[in-house]
Amino acid sequence: MQQIQYLLSQVKTIVAKNNQLLDATGGRFNIFSVIGVNHYETINSSILAELLNPKGSHGLKHHFLSAFIEEVNKHGEMCLFDCKTANVTTEAYVGGNGRIDILIEDSNHHAIILENKIYANDQDRQLKRYNDYAANNYHEGNFTILYLTLDGVDASDNSGKGVEYIPISYKETIIEWLEECVRIAVHYPIVRETINQYINHVKQLTNQDMENINKEEILDILSKKENVEAVFKISKNIDDVKKKIIRDTFAPQLKEIADEFHLELVYSGDDCALKDGGFTFLNNEWKHARIVFAFDAANYGKMYYGIAKKEANCPMYSSSAIQDALKKIAYLQINNGWWFCYKNVNGVYFTWNEDAFLAILNGEMKEYFRRIIFEMLDTLKGLDL
Repeated sequence: MQQIQYLLSQVKTIVAKNNQLLDATGGRFNIFSVIGVNHYETINSSILAELLNPKGSHGLKHHFLSAFIEEVNKHGEMCLFDCKTANVTTEAYVGGNGRIDILIEDSNHHAIILENKIYANDQDRQLKRYNDYAANNYHEGNFTILYLTLDGVDASDNSGKGVEYIPISYKETIIEWLEECVRIAVHYPIVRETINQYINHVKQLTNQDMENINKEEILDILSKKENVEAVFKISKNIDDVKKKIIRDTFAPQLKEIADEFHLELVYSGDDCALKDGGFTFLNNEWKHARIVFAFDAANYGKMYYGIAKKEANCPMYSSSAIQDALKKIAYLQINNGWWFCYKNVNGVYFTWNEDAFLAILNGEMKEYFRRIIFEMLDTLKGLDL
């Protein structure tokens, strides 16, 4: 135990030093995070597509695309491609085969198909469908399928088994390409600094935003022989630490919110870490509806919230009135077996990492939940629920 406390003390000192550096240099500022780009795949796809487009507003013509192909070729051989004649399309509709996130075609009828996955799961036979489309339209050898994820993982078997594709990552491929783009844009200051901001954004997405020198200092400490046992003991307890913070700190905070608004709190305990786990608020006067905060991925991933039905397929004649009311606060209208309407959480609380759990401990998450619940209750006031 003494060794663990000593180890934590050393790491805490380095983290404090890193935080001081970030504060002194403005390193925390990131316009992409401020405007909520974080987890939205379509927005990130638009940013990437603009840089890859030879006709893009950056003015660097085909050079960014050429650098991208050169970077990807380190991970797998791409088809021949004429960057100077490239045409870039986002959300390209390919009939019954779906929509391709980024489709790049040249004048020689060659194509690069890029599937961008940040947090979303693969769709049914997704890469297989794209491969079918490409094989029919460009023929074998004339196209390349790229599968882009945060960490460069492979597609699911259902999506990509039997398909030739190159897995690439934001963590390495995109960051290294963007850093080359910065060098290319050295004499284009607005473009250069915007790309630097996006690099910082991607590093935050992939948990690489600590200054490298401080990161190496931490790794040197953690990898010492006398510290390895303590490191592994700490790592084995991370999930239990998260559960304890929710159980001992967040659940009582939510109970206070429920009491304030005369609601009943129901939450799934340690099962919050599972897909569909979360927190429910009931009003005894509501016959058909409930307020729900839930996770769409395991380990506190992809949080969303909204108005759900108390029971699947329960009748609710005023559902259209509820949905009309919630349009005021930009909820996604859905009305299916469980949901009347919901929206994804925006920003740093979409997937709960250390920032989210620190926000629980310092009370910020409580205020975030309270504000959302107040907004929903105020918007739904007077409706028959």
